[in-house]
Amino acid sequence: MGRSAEENDMDPVGVHMLAVLALVESLERWSNLEYLRQSVGHHRLVPVELGSSYTQGDWTMKLMPFGEFLDNVIYPSANNQSDQGATGYLAQHDLLNQAFRLKRDYWLPDYTQVETCRRLNPEGSRADDDVQVNIWLGPRNTVSPLHYDSYDNLFAQVFGFKYFRLFNPDESARLYPYEDDSQLANTSQVDVDSPDNSQFPLFAQAKYLECVVNPGDLLYVPPRWWHYVRSLISRGLLCRCFSKLYPSAAKAVEDIPAGSTVLFGGFGLCGVPEKLIDAVSQKPQIKNLTAVSNNAGIDGVALGKLLNTRQIKRMVSSYVGENKEFARQYLSGELEVELVPQGTLAEKLRAGGAGIPAFYTATGYGTAIQHGGTPIKYSPEGYVEIEAIPREVGVFDGRAYLKERSITGDFALVKAWKADELGNLVFRESANNFNAPMATAGKVTIVEAEEIVSAGSLLPSEIHIPGIHVHRIVKGGGYEKKIEKRTVTKEDELESSLPASMQKRIRIIKRAAREFKDGMYANLGIGMPMLASNFIDPGITVHLQSENGILGLGPFPKEDQVDPDLINAGKETVTVLSGGSFFSSDVSFAMIRNSRLDLTVLGGMEVSESGDLANWIIPGKMVKGMGGAMDLVSAANTKVVVTMDHCSKDGSPKILKQCTLPLTGLKCVNRIITDKCVFDVVPGKGLLLRELATGCTVDDIKNSTGCDFAVSPDVAETY
Repeated sequence: MGRSAEENDMDPVGVHMLAVLALVESLERWSNLEYLRQSVGHHRLVPVELGSSYTQGDWTMKLMPFGEFLDNVIYPSANNQSDQGATGYLAQHDLLNQAFRLKRDYWLPDYTQVETCRRLNPEGSRADDDVQVNIWLGPRNTVSPLHYDSYDNLFAQVFGFKYFRLFNPDESARLYPYEDDSQLANTSQVDVDSPDNSQFPLFAQAKYLECVVNPGDLLYVPPRWWHYVRSLISRGLLCRCFSKLYPSAAKAVEDIPAGSTVLFGGFGLCGVPEKLIDAVSQKPQIKNLTAVSNNAGIDGVALGKLLNTRQIKRMVSSYVGENKEFARQYLSGELEVELVPQGTLAEKLRAGGAGIPAFYTATGYGTAIQHGGTPIKYSPEGYVEIEAIPREVGVFDGRAYLKERSITGDFALVKAWKADELGNLVFRESANNFNAPMATAGKVTIVEAEEIVSAGSLLPSEIHIPGIHVHRIVKGGGYEKKIEKRTVTKEDELESSLPASMQKRIRIIKRAAREFKDGMYANLGIGMPMLASNFIDPGITVHLQSENGILGLGPFPKEDQVDPDLINAGKETVTVLSGGSFFSSDVSFAMIRNSRLDLTVLGGMEVSESGDLANWIIPGKMVKGMGGAMDLVSAANTKVVVTMDHCSKDGSPKILKQCTLPLTGLKCVNRIITDKCVFDVVPGKGLLLRELATGCTVDDIKNSTGCDFAVSPDVAETY
């Protein structure tokens, strides 16, 4: 909103800005919280054009230009007050400027009602000495005086999604011991947070109701309460009532109803809102939840607690991981599980938080994500009771994409490193992950922070999530910060001392490390691919990216460098090289989908002769989840290398004419590196044998491969 000439000329001097707090429509009918929720919807302001009026019974609001309001309303009113005269006019003029500054600086919506008050005589205590302006702040610097109906009842507009406290009507006589024209009506003598028990012994014992109101709600304020409301506001209580700070995690989550969709931030055990989860686990009435989270922690830890207490009905996740109870409940039919590719999940949340209902992505095309049928719920007998629905396919520039619906939550539980009193958030290292997109996608976002600082303490440039997305904040403490996979550098460990199975994998890993080229950006999958980073040629620079929000991964840390807020996508502790960076999961997968990576190295269960990959589930037996693999292999211009054992433990081939397991990606693999050989996938032709491992022959490869392949004329033992 532009600033008028009058606003530029005025500075606030001795001005108290008092926003009107609406309390109750009919005190005698106020028996419970539900009454407010039912009543607020009956009174809504509607936009009106400049110069027109909005009438509700005897109550009228008229918008007029700022100058007209001064000349026709404020000046005559002030001029009629013989004890104020021109001084009162100037004071009210000043107060109007302050009201518009408030609207501009705090982005208050149009039709916000504001009361301003200036004490002309600082030593006085009588209301007659006050200059007050009650106005509606309309669009384009328009205003309207506040009107009263025939019963002298005041209406007010609530200008934010806030909490406020209302004392039970039965307490009013005890808590308001003075008449309306008494000193208490003008200057508060009650500090609600720390009452003077000698003067007001019953005040601290008062029971009060707590309720939520929405922007635009009009509520009724009985006259006998209005002066009391003013007195509380003038003492700063309004600020506390509108504060986002909550005294405890239990208080912050207590109104989550059964059946809610709740978004849980974190990745593995890193950045999980453990205190909020603990609070939910102690409230058995919060049940039948749809929990949206990348994974569910581990047995009995993080979301594992809510699985143990049976408070979760459905999990929407990308990865089951090492949580055996998660897998057991799913396979036994006790838990519904909707598996979603990790990047798609991150984008569903980002889009939901941006008000976008759906989007298209190449991730999952040609897989069970497109075709549907993936089990969401099994019966106790092992039959599929609920299965995933197929996705709509769209074609853009000759390439097929799947249409995905976005996700929003009734509540989002988020973990931050620092938060200020306005709700601005800062995350630490890789604990950003899913916390950032989930903070924006919750209708009510509840944050637990390791440290809460005053407004203005955080630099604007360091804030990851602005406070507009945050509704409640609690301070955490006593964090244990468990580490799922504590991984450290093992110095002087001889390769010859490793088990034979590991020596075989080292052969694969060393060969995979030769795929790195100087200046490459690469992503290494969980397990064997990640170990390839230990064998990068020291003469080249490779920028390693991790799906959970790191670019510039370094080696595993030494024991004294372990940091629970710094893990890779495999939940292993890592370090970050100089020049590295941290970001959220949605930003990470934007890099991946847009082919910013030159190379992706993944593990595999099966690969077909045409380059199809399967590596995420064995139906009815083993469910790990696809994690970020589907997103990684869907990037159009990123080279995909699969590292795997050539055969299963029973000797059966894992490279086949067609995959028998559900696919991770269709025709997505460029190269296969096994303990026996290296295959290239030639589009439209099939496999080409390029290299042999030491001691292997072409006949060995033919006998252990489940499909035909061509042999390069220069094939030789190379690793």
